[in-house]
Amino acid sequence: MDDFFMKVFGKDYDFSDEQNTEDRISAIEQKLEIKFPKLYRDIILKHNGGYGEIGDYDYELWSIEDIDSFNSTIIGLGDLVPFSSDSIGDDYAFDKHDCSIYLVPEDSCDYKDAKRIADSFENFMIDMSNGVIFDPW
Repeated sequence: MDDFFMKVFGKDYDFSDEQNTEDRISAIEQKLEIKFPKLYRDIILKHNGGYGEIGDYDYELWSIEDIDSFNSTIIGLGDLVPFSSDSIGDDYAFDKHDCSIYLVPEDSCDYKDAKRIADSFENFMIDMSNGVIFDPW
């Protein structure tokens, strides 16, 4: 995972120093009815969120508390679980069934407006670090 961190996040990404526990992550997974991908779990276990540049993006990886809070108050996204955002205000969400990644536009919290942009968290992060622009609109 450390090689992946350096390749994707780089040395300037500002990770939270707070660590999570397996129990805390599992409780949120159970509440939201999702099993987070292993790479994502590894990241949020070691670093409870963060913010910085990845490729051409200013990207925020939400803390587990922010994920819980946001997903507890939002309606209309069906089987999507937002977990991060960019500086434009767009959110990124896991599909509960296959953990593919969806982009949710800043002005909508409706499943019908969300667009699938990656088949996995790892591919999503690699695309971001390579400057792939997610503009499915």
